[in-house]
Amino acid sequence: MLESDTSINIYSKKDPFIVNEIKLFLVNEPIFCIAALLVILINYKTDNNIYIAIFTFYYVTGWSYFTHLLYHQPWFSLIGQIHLFHHNPIYHDSSIVFIIEALLDFFVFGGFILIFFGIQLEKFLGFKIFNHYIILFWALFYTSYHLLNYHYIKPDAHKQHHITNGINNYGPEWFDILFHTKTDNTEFENLNSGIPNLIVIAIIILALKGTPYDLTKYK
Repeated sequence: MLESDTSINIYSKKDPFIVNEIKLFLVNEPIFCIAALLVILINYKTDNNIYIAIFTFYYVTGWSYFTHLLYHQPWFSLIGQIHLFHHNPIYHDSSIVFIIEALLDFFVFGGFILIFFGIQLEKFLGFKIFNHYIILFWALFYTSYHLLNYHYIKPDAHKQHHITNGINNYGPEWFDILFHTKTDNTEFENLNSGIPNLIVIAIIILALKGTPYDLTKYK
């Protein structure tokens, strides 16, 4: 019985994709449910188009996965090399590296830059493709979770990512499962400590909507 209970928390490449995704959901059911409710709320208070909201959320989380993966490729640009300072134990605790990583997390990995691209593309196409507030929601969560929660919790998935110098566990974990980049026979990451992040970020975004401090608006 103990062995069966333990296996629920363990990722195995031998298991079918859907089994691993269900396991991940069971570990993270509280935060996944709250995130879904907050996405629905932000959608209702902003564009009120649930299809665009769902597309935006999956697009921006996929963007986080692929940009992080890309930036770890040795042949990639100077920006990718700058990110690798975050993985170097010599520079890991540097304030400058922390600030650079925060900017990369927010603008690049978190996807905030997609708002700028999206606005121009939407002008060209003549119709809406992204909910910019959901992009901002994810960018702020990604940045805060990576720089704050990881600093105190130190989950195995993030440790593995640093130990192997970024050849696996790029996150979000549902994409690592899909593309087999999660370390085999390791625990699923428990993201539930991020619930306060989500709630505070959603409150701030909706409170600032339409004000001069609305980060989705620029001229």
